[in-house]
Amino acid sequence: LGQGLSRFQRAVSNNLAQMQAALLSRIVAPSPRRVNFYQSTFSGLARYEILAGLLHLIASGGLGKCSNYPPRFKMLGVEVGVLRADTSAYLLDAIPSLELLSVDPNPTPLAASRLARFRNRSKLQLATSLAAASQFEGVLDFAFIDASHEYQDVRADLEAWSPKLQ
Repeated sequence: LGQGLSRFQRAVSNNLAQMQAALLSRIVAPSPRRVNFYQSTFSGLARYEILAGLLHLIASGGLGKCSNYPPRFKMLGVEVGVLRADTSAYLLDAIPSLELLSVDPNPTPLAASRLARFRNRSKLQLATSLAAASQFEGVLDFAFIDASHEYQDVRADLEAWSPKLQ
């Protein structure tokens, strides 16, 4: 965990513009019906390491003039599409100030056990993305959409969660 963040921090300090270009080049829509995010090859980091690094920078105010976010002690986010809770657990480990809502109608049994140790910082909601978004009252710092990759589903998820973002 710490090694991934250290590699991320070195990569960012070496060249933020190169990293942004690498991330953007990995978000592709090979057909109008499906949206995929391919594994980043930027400094050998996995996408959850990149996400954790970006969130860590936001939480610490480390983006400086690139960010509208002041340094903060708490961050609230949602991960839509949890499955085994690999990303949720990684993010909660990496960012102690993070409170995370993990949404999935059918997570594996492993998901609940992985998230149980985070107690009051983590909530696993057994619901579809749209149902969870309609029930959520509050403001989010980020939404990580990783549920259905069908175009119409991704678009619906983005439309449902975007109004909740600050």
